[in-house]
Amino acid sequence: MVRLARSEGPQRVTVRGKDAVVIISADELERLLPPERKKPLVAFLEGLHLEGVDLTRERDSGRDIVL
Repeated sequence: MVRLARSEGPQRVTVRGKDAVVIISADELERLLPPERKKPLVAFLEGLHLEGVDLTRERDSGRDIVL
């Protein structure tokens, strides 16, 4: 199945006569996927536009435990 996907193209696999999955070559998958765009962390966070979000929190001093 793998050899056929590489040489002849996508291969359909059926379960009880109905299409279940299609096996494609890794090269074909790379061609179909959008190009990966990586951003630096700072640029990513700035792109979230969180200016109006309040990220402050109260100090957590734990809780009282009765032993």
